Amino acid sequence: GCTAPVAAHAVSSDRFLYLFALAATPDGKNVWRTRSGSALNNGVGVADGAYRALLEQGASVLRPST
Repeated sequence: GCTAPVAAHAVSSDRFLYLFALAATPDGKNVWRTRSGSALNNGVGVADGAYRALLEQGASVLRPST
């Protein structure tokens, strides 16, 4: 949803990309953090890895119902 706090911070080196991500419930009672890394040319894979890790931790409660 539009009210859930989310954050991401990416760091790159010569060959690697690291993504630190956070998601929380609007009231701040639940906070999920993760990090993901891969080769520099695999940005989509790094983002997908962080997304999946947050969902596995429980951040799926933030997804809007359809």
